[in-house]
Amino acid sequence: KDGGWRAVTNPGWPALLSVGVRFGLTNWINPLLAAACVLLLHSFMRRIGDTSTANVAVVLLASSPWFLFLAASLMTHILTLFLLLGALSLMVRQEPRHTTTLLAGLLLGWLFTVRPLDGLLAGISIFTAGLWTGRLKLTTALTFCFGCLMTGGLLLWFNHTLTGTIATTPVNDYIDRLWYPGANRLGFGADVGNPTGGWGLLDPYEGHGWRDVLLNLNQNAYNLNFEFLGCGAGSLCLLVVHWAFGQWDRRDRLAAGALAATAILYSTYWFSGGPDFGARYWFPMLPPLLWLSARGFATIRDRTINRERIRVAVMVSIIATLCLFVPWRCLTKYHDYRGVTTDIRHAYEEGQFAHAIVLIDDTELSGALYRSAFFLNAPTLPDSRPVFARDRGPASHARLRAAYPDRELLRWTGSGCEPVH
Repeated sequence: KDGGWRAVTNPGWPALLSVGVRFGLTNWINPLLAAACVLLLHSFMRRIGDTSTANVAVVLLASSPWFLFLAASLMTHILTLFLLLGALSLMVRQEPRHTTTLLAGLLLGWLFTVRPLDGLLAGISIFTAGLWTGRLKLTTALTFCFGCLMTGGLLLWFNHTLTGTIATTPVNDYIDRLWYPGANRLGFGADVGNPTGGWGLLDPYEGHGWRDVLLNLNQNAYNLNFEFLGCGAGSLCLLVVHWAFGQWDRRDRLAAGALAATAILYSTYWFSGGPDFGARYWFPMLPPLLWLSARGFATIRDRTINRERIRVAVMVSIIATLCLFVPWRCLTKYHDYRGVTTDIRHAYEEGQFAHAIVLIDDTELSGALYRSAFFLNAPTLPDSRPVFARDRGPASHARLRAAYPDRELLRWTGSGCEPVH
């Protein structure tokens, strides 16, 4: 846009990730945040429940494939959870004061700059729950809102700088140009979502209507029951047990309300988030899911004569997840995913291409060779690195030679390179 490169990612996560990049710790930021999430969750659960509930919740969190694999990625969700748990831990202190409510507001405002929908949902939910439970008074509520605006307002400035309006995010501006105006907005209608057939089974129907809502709910519920605790099927068993047999109180109703609010909000969005990384758009559900699951464990324990067997059964399930589900997810599920291999990356790391133009036949294996190579391109295509391009025939060869007269033209065959004459 305007002759320059723009990222469509909201600024909150790249701002923190850039610190890791600066110090050569890019791959450590999310794992460190994930470790902090375990501590914050225990602090939060201990304050709203007891130590036993907190212990069960953190064991479930630390063994959750949903949590672990997002923590092993460069996705935005772990920072989202960290900011949410930080705000919740501050809000449940014995006597929330102006300092704690301001800090909680600042964290939720930052969350708004990472994932705006999640930040909006979390801010409104915590504000409403604070008023309902009496933890927020008029003055502390105003302090909380002020904190949210201080950091959350940065996203509005960012939007205006990149798109010209405070309400249009870069990703919406990009999709408006790529597809059609308003394609990525919330809501329903024939003019919402990707063009017909563009994403196949990921979004099979034109527009966004009741069929899409049902499909998205089913997709997310299936992924949640599969990857939340890695049981294959039954990750929600503890929650269901507490729902059916437990003694519900105000804390449980607040947790259930948070689950429903997240599902309802994301039902107004045309996409489910896809099959990878679990029900990732529902990731803010993690704290209430862990609370209700820990409560479900307590319900079973309190209704069983031999409590030791229940503890053993849960631990066996967790060990099975770590020994079976996690290795399968790491080593098998995405091995050679869509034909992508590491052959060309290894050749690149060995310096086989120097700064040549490397042509890839994108019809081979339905484009798998090009998918394996494309991510090796630096966005600015510097002279010091090779350029990987689709092989579109002699006419494209002539254009490439004219654009890069000092570079050799090579063709990648899948196992090696040959010069293009």
